[in-house]
Amino acid sequence: MSVAVIIPIYKQELSELERHSLARCVAVLGRHPLVFFGPRSLTPTHHFRVAPTAIQEGFDDTYFSSPETYSKLLLTTSFYERFSAFDYVLVYQLDAFVFHDALTEWCLRSYDYLGAPFRNASDSSWLGVGNGGFSLRNVRSFLAVLTSLSKEDPEAYWNIERLLTTSRTKLLLKSYRKWKKRLGRREDVREFLSRFIAEGRPEDLFWGLHAVRFHPPFRVAPVDVALDFAIEGGLLDVGTRYASRPPFGCHQNRFLEMISRFRAGIERPEGEYEAAVWSLAGRAGLSPEQTRPQDSETRLMSDPRP
Repeated sequence: MSVAVIIPIYKQELSELERHSLARCVAVLGRHPLVFFGPRSLTPTHHFRVAPTAIQEGFDDTYFSSPETYSKLLLTTSFYERFSAFDYVLVYQLDAFVFHDALTEWCLRSYDYLGAPFRNASDSSWLGVGNGGFSLRNVRSFLAVLTSLSKEDPEAYWNIERLLTTSRTKLLLKSYRKWKKRLGRREDVREFLSRFIAEGRPEDLFWGLHAVRFHPPFRVAPVDVALDFAIEGGLLDVGTRYASRPPFGCHQNRFLEMISRFRAGIERPEGEYEAAVWSLAGRAGLSPEQTRPQDSETRLMSDPRP
């Protein structure tokens, strides 16, 4: 089972929080291959100072001009073909933080896609899995989706509509679409992605919800499993599940900010949410240490505790 940690980069400099994120990645996941991917024109000198064993893969600069163009890249066969030497890749954006090395353990679970669950903005229910900023991807399965010749599966389509439509009345009004898909013309993955990309929609939404429409064997982890993989939102609702062990990782700048405050030895958390994040950090073996800001990168890199 081979796996690489692939880290998107798009600028020359690293912010302080990005240094923290990358240094933690090196400290915890550095025994795995680390790969920076970004614009061909970029020479990430500062990144290599933090992760000297990493290698670099360059793609056309235009893919890194906006979140929409980045999403487009991660919906191309050429992207995953670049990593076809590996069974899995862990996408680790520099607003992520890894608590312990469970990478091989998660690869052995044999899911095709894993990421932090995301929530429905209207009622905060769990919408699906999962956020792409800290996500595990089966390279062969991703290529199977993107090269599929099958038309979309009507039942998979309708399952997604039921998930996304919270109003029973609206769902009833949409029901004719299910029969239209069964009896009429159905899209293939290329037609769907052409429209999906043109609408500027995020790539992780495709992998978490829609990929199964075109390749039914594609396995996305259920929310209950994905919560042990990573957390992005809803920590206060599920915090008790981490009483003995934190998730593998988390994704969002506010997590990085709160963990940095914890490591800096701030006396008290600012509110209930930060207290919950500090609790995760403590269970991961991190400890409050009063150190100068310029020492933070060295401290995180040299901390051997997972």
